[in-house]
Amino acid sequence: MGLIGAALALAACSGESTTAAAPTKICGRDLYTGAMGMFTYNVWTANKDLPPIPTVVAPIPAGKSLPAVLLRVAPTCRTGATLDITPPGGLVILNTVAGDDGRPVAVSLQGGAPGPVTLSVTLAGKTRQLHFVVGGG
Repeated sequence: MGLIGAALALAACSGESTTAAAPTKICGRDLYTGAMGMFTYNVWTANKDLPPIPTVVAPIPAGKSLPAVLLRVAPTCRTGATLDITPPGGLVILNTVAGDDGRPVAVSLQGGAPGPVTLSVTLAGKTRQLHFVVGGG
């Protein structure tokens, strides 16, 4: 019994096991590959997401290398959305998955300049706005 316990302890320390989450894939491409899994909010199915998509996320940090929010901004891989960040330096897009038309289908975001910021997502003539408050780094 003692030998089995020692063998299990060695196996646990051998680096063979991991608690990393699987990459977040959109349209077959990696949006996020960090060690901890993150929820991806879908801009176009608000109120069906769990947790619900934030209309105000306060505050998100600025100046970090990891994303604060993952967003699906278009429902299919064919046609992406147009994104407008106001003020322009308020959010930083860390990674983008583009649709067949080259526009974003999904993005990972981090805070930019501290203060209020609005992300407008436009697709097929419809616009959804998300309001964020970016905190200091």
